[in-house]
Amino acid sequence: MNGLFVVNKPVSWSSFDIVKLIRKIIGIKKIGHTGTLDKEASGVLLICTEKATKLVEKFMDKEKEYEVEGKLGEKTDTDDASGKVIEKKTIGNIPLNNFKRVIGEFVGEIYQIPPMYSAIKVDGKRLYKIARSGKTIKRKPRKVFVKSIDLLSYSLPYFKLKVVCGKGFYIRALVRDIGDRLGVGAYTKNLVRTRIGEYTLHDALTIDELRNRDKIISKYIPLDKT
Repeated sequence: MNGLFVVNKPVSWSSFDIVKLIRKIIGIKKIGHTGTLDKEASGVLLICTEKATKLVEKFMDKEKEYEVEGKLGEKTDTDDASGKVIEKKTIGNIPLNNFKRVIGEFVGEIYQIPPMYSAIKVDGKRLYKIARSGKTIKRKPRKVFVKSIDLLSYSLPYFKLKVVCGKGFYIRALVRDIGDRLGVGAYTKNLVRTRIGEYTLHDALTIDELRNRDKIISKYIPLDKT
């Protein structure tokens, strides 16, 4: 089976948990995902099998779409709801126009400092492993691209955005930086990846379907159709 599976990864599952489950159900050894989705996030995850695993970079380069809910006034050590609150501020009244202006500043080619809790390697060590040891190190800003940010809802202290971006972009870092730009801090409360390239949640296998071999096979996408 040289091809692709589109999976709707649930919260609390790691990307590798999904790989292990599919490997167990369909018995394929050569299998991998095309880029980690945070354990605390849900949504579209692409799983490659056999010869398709050589094309992981092709799929990682595809445009991605997310829906994210953020909370203003608090910062956590992980930049999401799983972490420890490390800072609190009174947010007062932030006019909608001010908020829209700030999020607009993050559209286009920008530089972003990746979160400490990420899989990026620095001097051969994963950042999240360094963070778990209680340390924080300086990270170099990375050039990333944001195609668009749409405001879906705004009800202080919460806001919800739809973000379309390129490879290597961290939504948690975006929410963190929006909070910092506003001077009150923020963290990601909920995150869903709704699309990778042409593959959407509508195409995706659920966890229940992943436990059914026939259902998995029925949604298999051959390599020549990717």
